[in-house]
Amino acid sequence: MMTALIFSLAANIAVFGADQALPGRIAITADGDSADPDDWAATPMELALLAKSGLMDRLVHLDYNNKYGCIYSTDSSRTEHTYAYYMKASVLGAAEVFGCESNLFFDGRVESERHSAKNNLTAEVLKATRDDPLYIVVNGAYNLLYEVFEPLASDRSLYHVIDHVFLIQHSTNNENATSCGNGKNLSDLREIIDGNYELKTIKIPGQGKTLNNHHITPDEAGFEWLKSSPCLAYNYVYDQIYEVWDETDLRDAPKRLSKSDISDSGMMMYLVKRLTTSEDRAVLQNTQWVVSDFEAILGSSFKGCKTRNGE
Repeated sequence: MMTALIFSLAANIAVFGADQALPGRIAITADGDSADPDDWAATPMELALLAKSGLMDRLVHLDYNNKYGCIYSTDSSRTEHTYAYYMKASVLGAAEVFGCESNLFFDGRVESERHSAKNNLTAEVLKATRDDPLYIVVNGAYNLLYEVFEPLASDRSLYHVIDHVFLIQHSTNNENATSCGNGKNLSDLREIIDGNYELKTIKIPGQGKTLNNHHITPDEAGFEWLKSSPCLAYNYVYDQIYEVWDETDLRDAPKRLSKSDISDSGMMMYLVKRLTTSEDRAVLQNTQWVVSDFEAILGSSFKGCKTRNGE
């Protein structure tokens, strides 16, 4: 039924240029330092969507490794092979190939950066207005969000601000996670906010059913167009998807994760379409994206992408 509805509306959907997109700034909070490293690939894919849609200048914050209460490798000789290390490498590599402002990226495992992340996201929350809302794409745990909102929640004068901050979610696992038992989840966040404000959340269907492709390679999952693209940034995204598929689970005996997983990037697909097309919001909010949807949006490159020929 939903698929039929989506196709019936497609002919009437307008696509806006970036200068005509609906207003709103964008923040991303991601883990990647946890047992499921899907964010290694999903976060670069989210940056690809922003680059292609012309919304990269809307990105005001990106923190990662936000399950900072968890430690999966205590062997100092393997420090560089922890999940947090791979997430950092993936995110900072993506920032470079997509030409992002590096001062907007924060590693939750580094205390000084975590402090800066809290200050930066707090400042962006306090700027929220009806004409300039803040959308926070929740790729991971709620630790940082709790730290940001806790000192704001008791100030009832901030209603006009909190009312224009929207959390975009898709994963019940993320909502309920407590970061190895010592972190905060969505229920904790609601507890401190809902007494004075309404926490605005946008929940889309879990994207893992269609974007977490178990037991098949990235090419078999339909990502070969990223590998063959002349755009070096797209090639980089492909490499990160392959890294997730091919990586070893460091907590157990070596084994392949064997899945091509970009599930969290489905939330950015929703947001980009919400801001840049006339597609019905009820349809968008009930869509489970597939790999071909990303190919349709991203195409073979984006304006300004460097190529193998140096162009």
